[in-house]
Amino acid sequence: MGFLDALIGRSKVAQPDLNHLFALSGAAVELQAVEGLVSTLKAGVCFKSIDAQSFSAARNEISGLLTLENPGEPTPAGSDGATYHETTDSYGYSWIVLPSSDFDTLVTRTHFVNSTLSDHGFGSQLLCSVFGFGRLDAAPPANQLTYLVYLFKRGTFYP
Repeated sequence: MGFLDALIGRSKVAQPDLNHLFALSGAAVELQAVEGLVSTLKAGVCFKSIDAQSFSAARNEISGLLTLENPGEPTPAGSDGATYHETTDSYGYSWIVLPSSDFDTLVTRTHFVNSTLSDHGFGSQLLCSVFGFGRLDAAPPANQLTYLVYLFKRGTFYP
């Protein structure tokens, strides 16, 4: 940032750092201890989908690794057995929704989706990653969900 930028009030925009997602493991423990919020064990990655062969290749890589199982063998009892699904919202953004039975695994899978899209050159298409938290033992309306959103354009988390 130069002198003129500082003089007229411009600042550099923070660059996204996908490794910030791993800080959520510690934050989840603190949210539960201090606020009584527990993870819903679901996360979503939002991105602007485009019609390109290379984008299809990135989505196929994500799909292949997220659904990777031992062919012909049933899912063992007690295993994560996580799946995912894709949806499109009313604004035209695509979502990959990831459930998991373990929060650390959820964070790792979310990081994988983001880094795969970024590694294929589609980092600018990433909008945010969203993690749900709530007071699941409370009665309505106290059981409303709270979301932690990692906004890629700013490189920060928002509640």
